[in-house]
Amino acid sequence: MKRILAIVKKEFRRYFTDPRMLAALFLPGILIFVLYTVIGEIVKDVVAPSVEPTYSYRIAYSDNSGSPAPAILSAFDAYLAGTGHEGETAYVTYAPEAIEEQWSLLEKGDLDLVIRFSNDFELDLGKLTPSKPNIDFFYNASRSESETAYGVFTSLVSIYDGYTVNASGEAPNVGGQSFAMNSLMAFIFPMVIISLLYSSCLSICPESIAGEKERGTLASILVTPIKPYEFAAGKVISLTVLSVLSGIVSALGTIASIPMMLSGFSINLGPAAIVGLFFCIIAILLMMVSLASFVSAFAKSVKEATSYLGPLSAVLIILAILPMMVDLSPIGFAFVPFINVIGCMSSVFVTPVPLAYWVISIVESLLVSAFFVYLTVRMFRSERAMFG
Repeated sequence: MKRILAIVKKEFRRYFTDPRMLAALFLPGILIFVLYTVIGEIVKDVVAPSVEPTYSYRIAYSDNSGSPAPAILSAFDAYLAGTGHEGETAYVTYAPEAIEEQWSLLEKGDLDLVIRFSNDFELDLGKLTPSKPNIDFFYNASRSESETAYGVFTSLVSIYDGYTVNASGEAPNVGGQSFAMNSLMAFIFPMVIISLLYSSCLSICPESIAGEKERGTLASILVTPIKPYEFAAGKVISLTVLSVLSGIVSALGTIASIPMMLSGFSINLGPAAIVGLFFCIIAILLMMVSLASFVSAFAKSVKEATSYLGPLSAVLIILAILPMMVDLSPIGFAFVPFINVIGCMSSVFVTPVPLAYWVISIVESLLVSAFFVYLTVRMFRSERAMFG
């Protein structure tokens, strides 16, 4: 029993007297709490996009409903009042034959919603008529205000009995891509890409570099005529090539899966966007490999290297979801490592950034990768770092 307690004390002393071990022990849990808290708030905002409380909706409805003011309009005003919305909704009427003009205004953003009632809609409710009264709603999915108005009105229409919605067969969305879906993809895509790429780095770098120390083969190699910087350069080059090959497969697989992942949604990626995403994936992969190589060279074993690199995955994922909290389109963010490439990836789905932003981000990613490679070479030149 004394020997068992001695082993327990030894392990406790090893963990609780080493700040690095304490960080590896407690930091993942703290980062997971922060990560999931942030993700929960972001998903809530994405799934239920909010509109400025002082925003005034602009809604056009046909003047043939059979009532001076259809009841659903009052229901919408009551809903806004119940949510604390302070904006005053502006309603305009139009003749049913002028629907195409209203679609044009809706597409340009001059209206948030267009409602078309069947003739004598309010008067025919509950009556035995050859066809049920119908309401057509038209919105512009590329604008969050329009999507929100459409969602609210289609839920409020349940105040009526014996009706149909959008039975005319005309597409309710007269705009382009879905604002909500674009925002969701700008949140999901960088997070998924970074998770996949970083996991491949974790499986390759610690074993290749720290594993050499742990197995004792590093000392044998370094006593040969090979110079430390040559060994380090060979390691980094081989790891980079392997990870780039893995990254290419991940990039192609992810990009190829986008059409299936977005089945039923109007998000289209052109050739320029696909090429841009490909270069972003390669750039961020090179930074990950060079960083993981440096940390692995600092560690004494594979386990220690993995304990250092593990919490970094949570940090990178937090950076990946940063576009949902901060507007990364200003050119200044192009000079911030990792964040600039993440900003480029998210810009494909939301706010576009200029070509200069892309060029600066990719070039700086290469420079950051070269810097970590240089630090790794310096580590291999230090006997204290390699064997201490």
